[in-house]
Amino acid sequence: MSAPRAYTVEEHYTPAETARLLGIGRSTLYRILAAGERTQGRDGIFPVRRIGGSTRIPATSINRYLAGCPAGLGAAVCEVSDG
Repeated sequence: MSAPRAYTVEEHYTPAETARLLGIGRSTLYRILAAGERTQGRDGIFPVRRIGGSTRIPATSINRYLAGCPAGLGAAVCEVSDG
């Protein structure tokens, strides 16, 4: 008998949760998402996943973004300084 398959479940956040984590407003996040989709396709700064009728953002992309911010600065400051 073969061993059971291991599945990886990726955590996703709603836009409201993502905005709260990043310290920005929800409308600002939607502008970032829209700009990313226009310039870089669906894999912009934050790749968007549509689950049913809901928008979700993978936790891995949020962590990757935050890792690129200078130490001690909030994500909102990092976004402005990059832009």
